[in-house]
Amino acid sequence: MNAQIKTLVMNKRLTIISIAFSIAYIFLIGYYVGYHGYNSVRDFKEGFKEGLNEGRGIASEHLFTVVQPKQGLSSTPTSVINQKTGENMEVGVSQMAITVYNAKSLPLKLKIADFIKYMSALFVLGILIYIPVQSFKVLRSLVKNVVFDMHNIKRIRNIGYSLLIIFAWSTFNMYVDIAKANYLVELKNYKFTVEIEMPILFLGLVILAFAEILKMALSMKEENDLTI
Repeated sequence: MNAQIKTLVMNKRLTIISIAFSIAYIFLIGYYVGYHGYNSVRDFKEGFKEGLNEGRGIASEHLFTVVQPKQGLSSTPTSVINQKTGENMEVGVSQMAITVYNAKSLPLKLKIADFIKYMSALFVLGILIYIPVQSFKVLRSLVKNVVFDMHNIKRIRNIGYSLLIIFAWSTFNMYVDIAKANYLVELKNYKFTVEIEMPILFLGLVILAFAEILKMALSMKEENDLTI
């Protein structure tokens, strides 16, 4: 009887923790799914547009890059006009959208990397649809008090792996964009840099760890049930 009570208490606590974790996860992943979903669609559209332009003989490149002032992060090498006062203000820029007209042809390895980047955007877009669907299924099971379920554990694990794929894809994209930018552009006061999506990596690893915790809890529950 005591073992049954302990199992029920453990189930209730894990259910509360799982629901709280899922709600926090949905709020956090909502931003990244939206952001990277937009980027996936944008990358595919830009690749299609550039393909059309190349077919028409129009050489241009659209670069979305993270930049850093050459003199250090605290420097402000750019100036803008304050429309309210007419004052010239010094600012530092961290991201740039650059269109390079009459761009010279990229080396073959960069063309291949660029092609992989644009084509993989469709695959990543599918993952970004897959993650919310699986999250909803997990949350629905938790609301129904179904915590110790192998299907849920597999869904959570797949969500973690999906986030790691998105992290790898976004990192690859950044390196491709920087390689293109360095080949085509040289800025006086800025250098191109990589901004690693650490929150996505961290979230993916936490999700996988959570799945393993649930798997161990399921094994303990099965052992307790056999003991009873």
